[in-house]
Amino acid sequence: MRKLALLLCLVLFIGLETLTAQTKALTGKIVDNLGDPVPGVSIVVKGTTTGTISQMDGTYQLNVPENATSILFSFIGMETQEVPYTGQSTINVSMVPDTEDLDEVVVTALGIKRSEKSLGTAVTKVDQSQLVQKAESDVLKTMEGKVPGVNISSSGGSAGSATRITIRGTSSMLGNNEPLVVVDGIPYSNQNYQTTNMSTGGGAYGNAMATIDPNDIESMSVLKGASASALYGSRAANGVILITTKSGNARDTNKKFEITVNSSVTWEQIASLPDYQNTYGNGSNFNYANSNGSWGPRFDSMDSIPVWDGYKDYVGVLPGLDSDSVPYVAQPNNVESLFDTGMLVENSISIQKGSQTGAFNVTMSNSQNDSYIPFGEFERTSISVGGNSKLSNGFSVNGNLSFSTTDQTSGIFGNNQSSSDGGGGSGFARTLWLGRTWNMNLPYEDPVTGFPISTSPSQYDHPLWSWKHNQVRTQQDRTVANFGLDYEFAPWLNVSYKLGYNNLATNRLEIIDLGSRKFAGGGAIYEDHIQFREIESNLLLNVNKRLGDDFTIDGVIGHQVNQREQMRYTYQGKDFVSPGIYNMANVQSIVNTKSEEYKRRLIGLFFSGTLGYQDFAYLTVKGRNDWSSTLAPDNWSYFYPAVEGSFVFTNLIDIDKNILTYGKLRASWGKTGNDAGVYSIYPYYNIKTSTYFTDAAYPFNGQSTYSLPNTANNINLSPEFSTDFEIGAELRFLRNRIGIDLTYYNKVTTDLITAVQTPATSGYDQNYINVGEITNKGIELMLDANPVNYGGFSWDIIYTFAKNDNEVTELFGKDDDKVVLYGLFGDPQIVAQVGSPVASFEGNVPLRDDAGNLLIDFASGLPLIAPDKEIIGDPYHDFEMGLSNTLSFKGISVSAHLTYKHGGDFYSNSITSLLGRGVTKDNEDREKTVIVPGYYGDPNTNGPLLVDGNKVENSTQIQVNDLYFSSGDVSSFAINSVGYYQVYDRSVWRLNELAVGYNLPKSLLNRTPFGSVYLGFVGRNLWYHAPNLPEHTNFDPDMGTYGSGNVQGVEYSGAPSVKRYGFNLKVTF
Repeated sequence: MRKLALLLCLVLFIGLETLTAQTKALTGKIVDNLGDPVPGVSIVVKGTTTGTISQMDGTYQLNVPENATSILFSFIGMETQEVPYTGQSTINVSMVPDTEDLDEVVVTALGIKRSEKSLGTAVTKVDQSQLVQKAESDVLKTMEGKVPGVNISSSGGSAGSATRITIRGTSSMLGNNEPLVVVDGIPYSNQNYQTTNMSTGGGAYGNAMATIDPNDIESMSVLKGASASALYGSRAANGVILITTKSGNARDTNKKFEITVNSSVTWEQIASLPDYQNTYGNGSNFNYANSNGSWGPRFDSMDSIPVWDGYKDYVGVLPGLDSDSVPYVAQPNNVESLFDTGMLVENSISIQKGSQTGAFNVTMSNSQNDSYIPFGEFERTSISVGGNSKLSNGFSVNGNLSFSTTDQTSGIFGNNQSSSDGGGGSGFARTLWLGRTWNMNLPYEDPVTGFPISTSPSQYDHPLWSWKHNQVRTQQDRTVANFGLDYEFAPWLNVSYKLGYNNLATNRLEIIDLGSRKFAGGGAIYEDHIQFREIESNLLLNVNKRLGDDFTIDGVIGHQVNQREQMRYTYQGKDFVSPGIYNMANVQSIVNTKSEEYKRRLIGLFFSGTLGYQDFAYLTVKGRNDWSSTLAPDNWSYFYPAVEGSFVFTNLIDIDKNILTYGKLRASWGKTGNDAGVYSIYPYYNIKTSTYFTDAAYPFNGQSTYSLPNTANNINLSPEFSTDFEIGAELRFLRNRIGIDLTYYNKVTTDLITAVQTPATSGYDQNYINVGEITNKGIELMLDANPVNYGGFSWDIIYTFAKNDNEVTELFGKDDDKVVLYGLFGDPQIVAQVGSPVASFEGNVPLRDDAGNLLIDFASGLPLIAPDKEIIGDPYHDFEMGLSNTLSFKGISVSAHLTYKHGGDFYSNSITSLLGRGVTKDNEDREKTVIVPGYYGDPNTNGPLLVDGNKVENSTQIQVNDLYFSSGDVSSFAINSVGYYQVYDRSVWRLNELAVGYNLPKSLLNRTPFGSVYLGFVGRNLWYHAPNLPEHTNFDPDMGTYGSGNVQGVEYSGAPSVKRYGFNLKVTF
């Protein structure tokens, strides 16, 4: 028995020794063409299944059989390399991009992944690195100038202010013009809720996209044309932004636990201030008065002036006020001293793990932005958890859950001249054009009552007091959950189902404190409670199969149900009982001004099929039918088709790939619909309530009172339809060193839903109807180049260009038809007029003769006013460009992103006030008289004043003060001017981003727990130049008042833009 055991041990030993002798250890490191490690590379012994993958640092280890002859190294997007094996113990490999096969996978509608070369429409991918660590908490703002055809505009520099995004222009007069945002397959509401009138009040109301955490974004795709977004139905008439998060797309990898920590701190300041003149003080025509304008005497002509009106009762009480007079001196820093250096601090941690059977991801983050405007702030805290798993029964499950909460505090803005009870309380009422002798360092708060103290209390609340006491406080909580289930019947056939839930709760408290000139000092509060909930389910049957050697088919058939519901209750309370208590229990009267609920459903059936031939020709046919609950039964069902094709001619024609590496032509045609808003078809009644702006008392004699709305509904409303035609080309040269993507599109939107004037005898002011046509046509270009790539040094360039021409081509069948969309303050107003872009400015203009010369009033020497209003501008840029340059060398990178927007117009109360109040160097040269070029006009005939049949040239001399500030039936060139002189050109150059970064070498991290370490500096909006604005105003023409709504290019005393600079750190473990 012992001999048998000894013999077995001997055989086992010999077998093990033989087995050991048959393999040999092979190690090495894999890097890319820049020398950076490449993890996840497949290393396989050719002709066997023996293999492994590279680690995070690019290293690998593999036991290779002695009879092996070569090793294969492969990675997606890289050229497969075959290295001869002769028994060596080390093989290091440098992977290079695969320029022969540029077939990327792109996420398209409904999350469907398609081959890039099969797409017949423009879909732009935005890399995650372009969105995070950019000194910006709003992910939309980081996209500016990076995607051609996508326009980004901000509503101001306050922390958390709204951002507007449009794709290929404006297509609807009154409906939503922003794209549909879809996150992990679930639609995201992006409402910009406005509690009070933005013209006379309101604040920096943010939009709901601010709840998205940029740190959790994995990738983003922008679907522009109707064909690209057709499967999403009527909500996608303006394009789609697809966002995939890390938690919603936890990837199947062989990674161990990986932890990523991002941390950044940036400082923010007001981007720019005007160049103030410090030669003349308050008053007019060189005479002193404690007025808003600084047209008074020179500072060297007087020693002192009486103490300002608001401080007279505090002489001897407040520090700095010892007598009834104060020195008559310039206060060169009285505006700058009001603002702080703000700070944005962001921290996030992401934990992920993956295997071949499942993966999960957890991301937690916090962003805290203390505004450069004192007492303003924005904070966001987010957590998201997601994962997926492959079950043994053939099913795959996935899901994620996220919660985000934001808190925003901003001041009250709007036009300060409004005489309404709720107007006149803007925190920027005089802030940028303060009298040049006003000392803003004096105490601004009554030590006993807490009321505001200012140099002119009848005209404005002290800015610091206003920002501290008059506030808009908004909290938003978003909860998102989705669950998905997939089952694979065969490798080419699977079915998937996803159910998503998205809940957004908004609670706002708007405070006008005791003592403010707004509400006559009594104070008021508004409570606004909004609950928005969306549920959507998608069932998809997917087919992806090769038919023989030549054909492929890729298709989907689906069903979608979407339900949206909202509840909103708004209350106004007036006249505080006790100071410092801001709730409805502390006011003398309460009114419910809004109490509304709605529920709407959209059901869709859709299909898409792509037929491919020999990997160079593709044809796609799509269609969707929607049933909308907001339309009457005769119109609630509507179908829209789409067709697209692509031709990769470099896969068919034998072309030298060293010259033309890749070439593709594409074309598409599609149609999308846009249904009506809720309660647009059937009449309904409003419950009458009292407000502070009416004398009527409701309920009346104890009885509830009801009224019809001022706009009549229309049961015959049909959807708006947009038809989009697009052609394009994608070319890549010199082994992928140069790339060109060019697109032309023509989009026509018909049956526009709008409210038009109706005769008073109808009982309504307006009536909803389908009317008119809007066209958007333009070109988009993206050019990328890698002119230098040698010795570890690389230079990358990306240039974008977009031009869109918008025009109202039809309304009621007449050439001069127009519809007033938004009245504003009347001059200008916003209209849709045939032959002009939608939402153009219409306003009063100066009177001119047939040759275009100004006609001047003989007495005043200023232009007369024409009797009729005219189109005086539109808010759309003629074209936009973006240029990014990135230089990198051995872990060091330097990048800059510059944009230029040409043309377009905007109305600016701030520029008009800066000029009209005489506070900038633009009109410092004033000790002279001027003559306005032109001819004398006859106000009775509205033509030139003729003497002996000849026009008489103007010779009336006027003071510079009167040139910019006048009144009567004439127009100055600033305050009290016609709207024509208050609309300015929006052209602007901007340095959007500047970044410097350094990735620590892996060799320094080998004995540390860190997988990678990145250190960086980033700056945003560090410089801008608006060449066609008055030079010394230094105003940013991208600022607006109306948030992300349809009123754009209008600025009423808003918060100036912000610049940021700071540092960030990214560490992986």
